[in-house]
Amino acid sequence: MAFTLHIHVSTLQATAVAAKHAVRTTIKSRKSVAARAVHKAETGGTVHASIDHPAVLDAGLKRRTALLGLALSLPLSNNCSIAAENENNDDDDDDDDGYAGDVKLPEFDDKGKVISNEEIKPFVTKTVGAASYQVPGFWSAEGDSGWKDPVLGRAVDSIEIVAIDTKLNSMTDLGRLENVKVAKSLPVPAELAKADLLGGKKQVVDGVMYYQWDLVTEPATCAPEKQIIQGQCLPEFITMLSACVIDGKLYVMTILAAAESFKFSGKSLRALRDSFSVAAA
Repeated sequence: MAFTLHIHVSTLQATAVAAKHAVRTTIKSRKSVAARAVHKAETGGTVHASIDHPAVLDAGLKRRTALLGLALSLPLSNNCSIAAENENNDDDDDDDDGYAGDVKLPEFDDKGKVISNEEIKPFVTKTVGAASYQVPGFWSAEGDSGWKDPVLGRAVDSIEIVAIDTKLNSMTDLGRLENVKVAKSLPVPAELAKADLLGGKKQVVDGVMYYQWDLVTEPATCAPEKQIIQGQCLPEFITMLSACVIDGKLYVMTILAAAESFKFSGKSLRALRDSFSVAAA
């Protein structure tokens, strides 16, 4: 099943207006927000310029970052619809076991509430050498390293784990998370040098510091209907990173997912990224 995101012009205009307001508000409050971000970073807390709430990692928030963040968090409304494209759209495909063709239909609890895909347990643990991560139990593998949601379609385009020798003793040796040049400091695709940072978080697991990033890369060109405003394209993919240093090696997990997938499976994707861990020798 493939999903196509349709965003009408009126919605894009509203997004642009909201983004301008967000930037003005951010400039007015940048000192207090930046101070809170620094305090959280120093105390091992979460530093967010998140997808859902594009806040500030430092006093120099870019207008483009605010626009991209708002675009990714744009709620569905009458002006934003999802078209599910199924080549075999026959009524005869409906079964009595809760399936329509190969697509499982939503399930309901005893109170009639839809059971969210995010709530289904358990998770399945995958290992790559000393590293491991968890994916939702209802996802199925697709391709070499992708994962598919039974209802929403592809959730993850790829997951890659790389380990290289390093002289670092900890991720903190790279400095503050928001200042790290990921394309220079980590074994990740070179195109991330041009990516916009939308979120960052530090996490300690078994005494080991993990740095995490949410990044988007804007397409060089796009059709007018895919522009937030003139010359500002909607992001097509989001890259989520988690990195740590253990036993003289720098480990990095890179998750690539379509921006559309993040709208629906963002909670599961964050849980996947947060589950990344490396066992010490």
